[in-house]
Amino acid sequence: MAVLFLIAMVVVLLGIEIVRRQKVPLAQTVGTTAHSRLHLVGHVRSLPIESLPQGLFFDRGHTWFHLEPSGEIRLGADLLPATLLGHVEDLQLRAPGAEVKAGEPIVGLVKGARRITLYSPVEGRVSEVNAAVAADPASLRRDPFGAGWIYRIAPRKVKPALIEAFVGDEAASWMRRELERLRDFLALADDRGSLASATLPDGGLPVEGIEKHLDEESWERLCREFFYRWPTKGGKR
Repeated sequence: MAVLFLIAMVVVLLGIEIVRRQKVPLAQTVGTTAHSRLHLVGHVRSLPIESLPQGLFFDRGHTWFHLEPSGEIRLGADLLPATLLGHVEDLQLRAPGAEVKAGEPIVGLVKGARRITLYSPVEGRVSEVNAAVAADPASLRRDPFGAGWIYRIAPRKVKPALIEAFVGDEAASWMRRELERLRDFLALADDRGSLASATLPDGGLPVEGIEKHLDEESWERLCREFFYRWPTKGGKR
C-alpha cells in the first residue's frame, strides 16, 4: 500500500510541475479561442456562389464585365474587395475618355490608409463612369453586380479577356477556389490568434472589414496575391 501511495504522489507532483511550466494556462487558452470564434464567425457572410449572375465574365483580378448590345462592356468589382475592406469610403476612378490597357490599374477602393487596386481585364476607352457609385461607394457591397457597376468601356481587344475570364459554373468553381486560398492565406498570416478561428465554409466570405486584423505587410501581400493581375499566357489559375 505504501508503495502504491508513493507512486500516486509522484504522479500528482509531476502533473503539478507540467501545469506550472505551461506559459499560458489551459483555461485561458480555451477561453481566448472560444471568444475569437464567437466574435469572428458571427460576422462571416454567406455568398451564394451557385447563384452568381449568369452572363457575367469574372476576371481573376476580381473584376467582372458584361457584354452590352452596343458592343461596350459594363465593368464592376465582385464581392471580395469591398468585403475585405468592410466599408469603402472612397473610389479613385479613371475619367471618361481615359484610355486603358489590360492589366493597368483602373479603380482604387479606399478605406482610411488601406487601399485595394483593381486592374482592367480589357484594353479600351472609358466611355462612362457610374456617377451613382462614385457618390455612394457603399453600393459596391449592396449591389455589386447591378447598381454597383463602375464603368462602361468601349473595348478594342476583348477576345483575350474573354479567353481568360470565368463564366457560369466555371466562375462558381473559381470563386470557391479563391475562398479556399484566402482561408489558407489568413491562417498563415495570423500571428495573434484573431484570425485562426475564422472559418470560411463553402460559400462563405471572410469577416467583413478583416483589413483591420492584418498588419501592413500582410495586407500588401494579400492585395498582391488576390488582386494584382499577374501576366499569363492564356492560362487560368
